[in-house]
Parts: sequence; C-alpha cells; structure tokens
Amino acid sequence: MCLCCDSNFLPIALFLADQIDRAVPDRDYDICICSAEPLRLPDGFADRRFRVVQIDPDPEYLSFAVGSVSHATYLRLWITDALADDYSRILYLDSDMFLEAGDPGELLGIDLGGRPIGAVRDMQQWRKPDKLVSEFAALGLGPLPYFNAGLMLIDTALYQSEKITERALALAQSNPGITHHLDQSLLNGVLRGGFAQISPVWNWQWVGSRPFLGNLVPLRIVHFVGHDKPWNDRKGTMPLRYRVQYERFLSRHFPDCPLWKPAMAPTTRKLAQMVYQSVRSYPALRRLIAQFPDPLRTIQ
Repeated sequence: MCLCCDSNFLPIALFLADQIDRAVPDRDYDICICSAEPLRLPDGFADRRFRVVQIDPDPEYLSFAVGSVSHATYLRLWITDALADDYSRILYLDSDMFLEAGDPGELLGIDLGGRPIGAVRDMQQWRKPDKLVSEFAALGLGPLPYFNAGLMLIDTALYQSEKITERALALAQSNPGITHHLDQSLLNGVLRGGFAQISPVWNWQWVGSRPFLGNLVPLRIVHFVGHDKPWNDRKGTMPLRYRVQYERFLSRHFPDCPLWKPAMAPTTRKLAQMVYQSVRSYPALRRLIAQFPDPLRTIQ
C-alpha cells in the first residue's frame, strides 16, 4: 500500500496510514510513504511498520504545472519504478482519504481481468456515465470510462510491460494542455477506458455540494476531492466527525501543522443547496452502487 506526499502534507498522509494500521493490526502488507524528498517520521511512528521510500523521479517531475497542489501528486507515475522489485501489486491511495470501514488490503487480491490498473470511476461520470470528459474530447475520442486516480490498484508487471509511465510522459509532451487533472489526465489519456472498474465505496469522492449521500452507502474509503478538507473547511460543509478526528491526531503529533485552519459554519442558503444537490444526485448514485453488489468484484 502506497501513499505519496511531501514534507508539508506528511501529517495528512500519516493520519491515513495510522487509521489503516490501527484498523488492521495484523496486516500482511507494507504501508509505504513515498516522497521525492527525505522524510522523517515524528516520535511514536518509528515502530509502526511504515516504510519510508524516497523516489527519484524523472527530471520532468518539477516541470509539470500543479496549480494549488503539490508536485508530489505526480509521484504516482514513478512508484512502480521504485517498488516493482518488491511488490507484484501496489494499492496507491491519495493522502486526503479517510478510512470508514474494512481493510483496504482486501483490494490487493481482486481480479483485474488482465488490466494494469483497477480504479473507481471519477465523479464526473457518476450521474452521467456516458459523459465525454475534456481530456478524451481533446484527444479526439468519444465517451469512455474515466477513473479517479486517488485510488489505483496496480499490477506492477503489466504496468511496466505496457510502459504506462513512459507513455504518460510522452502524452504530456505532445499535448501540454491536457493536464487539467494533472497525472490523472495523463493516465486516463494513455489507458483510454482500459481499466478494471472498482466499486465507488472504495473511493467515495466527497464534495460539499452533496455531502449527505455517503450516509446512505456502506462506505469503505472517503476521498475529499474538492478544495475544502476537514483540516481546512472554507465553507463549513464538512461533517464535524471528520474534523474532530483530524484535530485530535494533528494536535497530538503535529501541534504546529500549517495546514490546520479555523472552521466555518454554512449559511442557510448553502445548506439548502447541499440538500437539493444530494436529493438530485441520489437516483444516479443509487444505480451506480447497484452495479457492485460485491465490493470486491470489478467490472472490466
């Protein structure tokens, strides 16, 4: 299992690693925290069986445009180079995820149907599965399944034999305007729908416009995909239970964490919008979940 971060985002990555480690004390897989810079874990984590891996990415790494996020998001492209000799499968997780239930390690054994990557469809296609996303339109393609790269189960041998990282970098060179969603855009541009679809309960993409629907689904992992996070709730849309757990962890291990910001409360108008969007999205999301009666079965 692999998370990528820089030193600034290490507290958030360790929160998720700590959640998994406590939920699965007898786990038989490693939790790797990967970075392009040297990382030092704080006191109390040295004996937690967390493996810190420093990745030396391609020189193009720092040339990518990232906007408001860290370059560390692009490290996903190089984790197989760093870890393929040690692991036949890698479960990559974004650091801004929250373990709701279960053992993510169960995904390491699922059937990928001969595909190099298993992932959950991106929320752009949850309500409209046939939506043509901007990357495919720019490449002259029609509507194809498009995945969110926040959770990826990678078959390392297939990934490397199909030269996915090399092809992604070549795509970035030939189509510099395609990286609207950073390396996620590149990976989708290379695979073009050729991935095994995993149940959205493993990558429930939480946004403030429809915050209530997760309460109706047996979630395994929540992914805070928007700008607002539990530690930086700009609009007051985040459920308090998330913020409380992050606050408890950060105040104990990272009392000076620069990412922590004061909470806000939603306006009445914002609350009404959240309720409306949740109700409006419910039928489509219910149909989506029904496609995966077994959360460990994929769709190829």
